[in-house]
Amino acid sequence: MRSITDLGIWLIPIVAIVVWGATEIVKTIMHHQERAQMIARGMDPDAPHRKPEAK
Repeated sequence: MRSITDLGIWLIPIVAIVVWGATEIVKTIMHHQERAQMIARGMDPDAPHRKPEAK
């Protein structure tokens, strides 16, 4: 059975991909929680991104 040190140079990109994926998952969860809190407080989370309607 091979040990983790036998992966050598491949260990760096594998760890980088795993860390990047975990970071993206955490950012997505945090964004969803912020959005849910805004909705629970009666705020419109899309208001800053929405273009003003033409009259």
